[in-house]
Amino acid sequence: MMAYLLRVLAYLPLWLLHFLGAVAGWATYLGSRRYAARMRENLTASGVCAPGQYGKVLRRAIAEAGKSVLELPAVWLRPEQQVLQLLKECHGWEHVEAALARGKGLIFLTPHMGCFEITSLYYAARHPITVLYRPPKLKWLQPLIDAGRVRGQVTLAPTDLGGVRALFKALRRGEAIGILPDQVPGQGEGVWADFFGRPAYTMTLVGRLVHSTDAAVVLAAAFRLPHGKGFDLWLEPMPEGMPEEPVEAARFINAAIESLVRRKPEQYLWSYNRYKTPRGVSGKASEEKGVRREEQKPTPVPDFDFTPHASLLSPHFNMMSRLGIFLIWLLHFLPLCVLARFGAGFGFLLYVLGSERRRVSRINLRLCFPEMTDTERERLVRRHFRAFGRSVLERGILWWSSKSRIQKLVHLEGLEHWQAVADKSVIWLAPHFVGLDMGGVRLTTDYPLVSMYSRQKNPLFDALLLHSRTRFGNSPMASRQDGLKPVVRAMRKGLPFYYLPDMDFGARDAVFVPFFGVPAATITALSRVAKITGAVVVPCVTRQLPGGAGYVLKFYPAWESFPGEDVENDTRRMNAFIEERVREMPEQYFWLHKRFKSRPPGEPRLYP
Repeated sequence: MMAYLLRVLAYLPLWLLHFLGAVAGWATYLGSRRYAARMRENLTASGVCAPGQYGKVLRRAIAEAGKSVLELPAVWLRPEQQVLQLLKECHGWEHVEAALARGKGLIFLTPHMGCFEITSLYYAARHPITVLYRPPKLKWLQPLIDAGRVRGQVTLAPTDLGGVRALFKALRRGEAIGILPDQVPGQGEGVWADFFGRPAYTMTLVGRLVHSTDAAVVLAAAFRLPHGKGFDLWLEPMPEGMPEEPVEAARFINAAIESLVRRKPEQYLWSYNRYKTPRGVSGKASEEKGVRREEQKPTPVPDFDFTPHASLLSPHFNMMSRLGIFLIWLLHFLPLCVLARFGAGFGFLLYVLGSERRRVSRINLRLCFPEMTDTERERLVRRHFRAFGRSVLERGILWWSSKSRIQKLVHLEGLEHWQAVADKSVIWLAPHFVGLDMGGVRLTTDYPLVSMYSRQKNPLFDALLLHSRTRFGNSPMASRQDGLKPVVRAMRKGLPFYYLPDMDFGARDAVFVPFFGVPAATITALSRVAKITGAVVVPCVTRQLPGGAGYVLKFYPAWESFPGEDVENDTRRMNAFIEERVREMPEQYFWLHKRFKSRPPGEPRLYP
């Protein structure tokens, strides 16, 4: 999903991306005291501002930091030739040609300033280059990185021993390599050396590469042009005479970076935590060739904060996740009738680009609606993607809008069915329709409840989903991985259980019962929890209304004679009820899920 959001951003005009980036930069600066304090501290201590110019440089730096994030989709996801057209001029190419003529290899040092992602693409359109990079913790990001960076003649080298060897081999072939020299290295990979007059843990790799290969070093920076007109690439040679001693070499490199930063100080990433102490590195006063460093403590990890600034630039989360969340945050200010149109368009984009989930939906509908023609089912798939796209973008309302807006957005019907049994323990049975979260969060604005959720692979989405479901009071959430005990304890304290019953979590604690006539592994927790707690089951289903009219959460009459004597029959009854509701609004059921992934013994797989 995040990848699709980024593809939407990629094709916006650069001037609009930079405008949105400037807004994001200011939202981050004004919303996060920690972020703002670091930016001011780093900029003030650097001494790069002329007298009377500090305020002007700071204001520009705030906007430029946001631009550096929002321009990434364009650089990574547009066709290569379109990206190269964003570079208007290249200054200093003669230094590159002179370095290549030596035949000893070339090291590009690209600090965190301007659009540093575009420099390697420009060079790779002409010559091979190996770029050092840090692999992402989130696996879904790797294809995006490959698509964005591995173009032309670019080869990526991870920040490990194998990657370092790849850099040495490239230089010995007389090729170029690219390194971010002001990125804080790990333990044992750096030394303390002054950077703008303050000790900073600085990598020693560049010095070792230079002295082992005699490669030439060129500093590179792609400075942004005003009004989104593109970038100018500046190349200049590193001064000769790099010392062999590691600390002196690190000082030498830092001084060269300082000189480059002074050209366009507003485009340096002053919000980067350049002076942090890496884990395992001594923070006590040290003396390395005269460098004295007062004790520094590692930057404390802040509590999760779900204001827009934290989602954008929290150190917990990667840049691509921040981009997607910023887009959702920006859109949540729109009226629902307008946001619904964006959501439907986003859903169509998911349909076009999401081949795997499109295939899953087709298989599900073929199994559940064999009486339909292929054309009818394909039309239903497209309608489902539009409804799902709406639900994704409209989550921003749940994450950041006021309680009153959510209450106006989601109307309650049939509340008397729950109120009739409110003096008893209650399970609200809530199947997986696209309005599921809308209904659940709406209930928490009036009533405390307990629910379960599955941890998401993306930690930012996981944290935001948990936040949205618990932000309006005493509504604890139990992870599915924690089991049912926390739920039962909360129910015994009088909390209703908002239960999501219809996903395939495997054969464990499940039985195979029909769903649209197809055996489906179905969790038996509804029957078991009702029996343990004596709870009454009151189904509730949330319908997404057309045209941005909102949602309706409908309560159904409490089930009688439930649970019964047989758990399997109880589970059959649950699936039959869900099936009836699906037939009422088939486009809104969650067909993207592999509902029939688990199969009875001996049956073949249904999904490729």
